[in-house]
Amino acid sequence: MAQHLQTQHQHEFLPLCDVLFNIISLASYFCDVVFDFAMIYALAQHSIAPPILFPLSVMLIATSLIISQIISVRWYLWVPEVN
Repeated sequence: MAQHLQTQHQHEFLPLCDVLFNIISLASYFCDVVFDFAMIYALAQHSIAPPILFPLSVMLIATSLIISQIISVRWYLWVPEVN
């Protein structure tokens, strides 16, 4: 009986952990993108930075975001749903 209650508590705890990990993951992803753009904006405002650095940085960050989203969508479509 005690093992059944322990298993039941674990099953109730897992969805909460899943939601918390998803929130933390989204927050860290958002902060990463915001700080990347803040850094390239600061570089663009700096007088000694070469002019090519800003568009190159924007292109690299945008490429990284697009590739990340493509991989996420493919992963979402490829992984079968577990019941």
